[in-house]
Amino acid sequence: MGQTEVFKVTQVPMLHNWRWQLFFAVISAVVVPLGTTAMNWTSSLKEALFVSVASWLVGMISQIAYSLHSFHVDRLENKHFLDVINEGDCLLLELQSRFRDLASRKLSGKPNRVFIDYCHRSLKNSLSVARLAAQNGELEVHDHHFETIGTVLEAFEGCKDRTFRCVWLIEKDEALFDKYWREYMKSIVQLSQRKRQNEQVQVRILFVLEDQEQLKRVPVKTVLGFVATKKGFKFSLMLQKDYKSRLIDGNQDMQYLDFGIYGDHLLFRTKSYSPNIGVFSDNQTLIETYRSLHNAAMDAAETLSIPTGLPTEVSQDQFLLCDKEEEQ
Repeated sequence: MGQTEVFKVTQVPMLHNWRWQLFFAVISAVVVPLGTTAMNWTSSLKEALFVSVASWLVGMISQIAYSLHSFHVDRLENKHFLDVINEGDCLLLELQSRFRDLASRKLSGKPNRVFIDYCHRSLKNSLSVARLAAQNGELEVHDHHFETIGTVLEAFEGCKDRTFRCVWLIEKDEALFDKYWREYMKSIVQLSQRKRQNEQVQVRILFVLEDQEQLKRVPVKTVLGFVATKKGFKFSLMLQKDYKSRLIDGNQDMQYLDFGIYGDHLLFRTKSYSPNIGVFSDNQTLIETYRSLHNAAMDAAETLSIPTGLPTEVSQDQFLLCDKEEEQ
């Protein structure tokens, strides 16, 4: 189905209100005779009436021209709106149509208030989200970060610094991957291995451990072995207490568990893992703050030494499925 456009014609008062038109006609009938008198121009009643009507027509034509201009501007504005919300698909008309359908689903002769009320509140929530995103450059999402990987990774397009920086928390008795993180890291690896250099993404991972005993886990060794030998990857190890100290020293909000940075375009801070809730931000000052924090942590004196004896030949599948048995 082709693109449908939404048009809104600005209602010009003189065109849509008979009172304004009558007022304009009366003014024309009064001003024209006064003008002719002031210029000592003697005219017949027929000539004066002709001039008055002509003046009125000129005024109406100018208003029509103004209305057409407004129509053109509003057409462009609506087209831009549709392009933003869904690449030109007319969700607005679909929304209007569905609300008309809701109004027609009547109970005892009245619209179904349960349906309408819920949909209305959902729209208000969407408006609130859009308002905060537009005004503050921050967007809180639920289970979005990993389910729309392709869209999220588009943040690297046009970046001067094509580097993915992230904090990877390794917790006791917890699998290193869940289904979302597995697909996510698969996409990151693929980006780092692009044939064209200007499309490649460099990966910098700060692994944060609860204690050094976690380095003895086979899955952890597998992950570190893969990252240590993969082209385009670099990593550092840090204890959780030192990581938190750095956040405190940097005056960062402690409600966030970890963060990821997409070049110089986008920041994501995790609030919780289950359910997955976090906040995207495109605030350049905030992005630079976290990028500096991550760079400093990667090179900090309190980073742990990389353990010896890591596997040197780890395939992508072995990396992504390293704790599959633990997960089950």
